Amino acid sequence: MIRLPESVAMAGLSDLQRQLAAQRHRDTLAMLAVGAGLAALGLLVSWCSAAACRGRSSGWRSACTRSPRVMAT
Repeated sequence: MIRLPESVAMAGLSDLQRQLAAQRHRDTLAMLAVGAGLAALGLLVSWCSAAACRGRSSGWRSACTRSPRVMAT
């Protein structure tokens, strides 16, 4: 039977674990960047739509709030 030191037998595993840890770190930063970008885009769209509603004349409420009409009975 051949006996190998544990460090020799597990050398590939240690390298793989190190590479996976680095990849996990990069992926986490990328996901945070995408999330921050989407949040900023959502705020920008919200701000632009609110600014468009503010600039309307007397009929701005019906166009911007989209509230349902109440029917008289």
